[in-house]
Amino acid sequence: MENVKTGQFNLLAPGRHLLEKGKRQFIKKAVTNQKRVDLANFDIVTIDADECGLVKDNMTGTYHLMQPGQYYLQKNLHTFVKSEKLNQPIVDLAPYTIVTVNAGQVAETYDNGELIVFEPGVHTLKHAQHTCKNIIDTTSNDYSVGVFRYIRILPAETGLALQKGKLAQLNAGKHTIDTREEVFIDKMSTQQQEHEFKLTVSTSRSRSSSHRCS
Repeated sequence: MENVKTGQFNLLAPGRHLLEKGKRQFIKKAVTNQKRVDLANFDIVTIDADECGLVKDNMTGTYHLMQPGQYYLQKNLHTFVKSEKLNQPIVDLAPYTIVTVNAGQVAETYDNGELIVFEPGVHTLKHAQHTCKNIIDTTSNDYSVGVFRYIRILPAETGLALQKGKLAQLNAGKHTIDTREEVFIDKMSTQQQEHEFKLTVSTSRSRSSSHRCS
């Protein structure tokens, strides 16, 4: 419906309406069970339960995410950009990124170069400088996230690492190795009576040394 005097458009809800001639003018009606309906100055957009949408605020130039539901957007105020299914681990809705991390995983992300690790769940990266580099399986016995390496020593094993220049034995359990300061050397079965670990140290002249563990 259009207000003849002001030129403004208004939506009419389902039902019977009485319009005074010369003041209000009926334009048209539309079925709203479609994904997107163009109705005069309005954009009627439906975001399904498994989707996320993106809309631009024309007054400020900013972008906003749209949760599942139906939206009535005035075209002079808002511009619908797009919607995406959330069936992928990384969904691009620039400037946003939606990251889904399943159980047994972590996400390796960088916010202006700073490492931020996300646990299982659905996470929103809110600007273009916050990016997701990788989704990592944490059920492995040996995996890396950024500069950190995670080693799982099983009950029947023992490990060896170089920590702050000193050799350290790693007992059964999960260990975090900061690769900027520490070096994981190797692991062995505790059933072995003797095992030789070989370590290569990077210096101006590389040299290697061997260590026996018994």
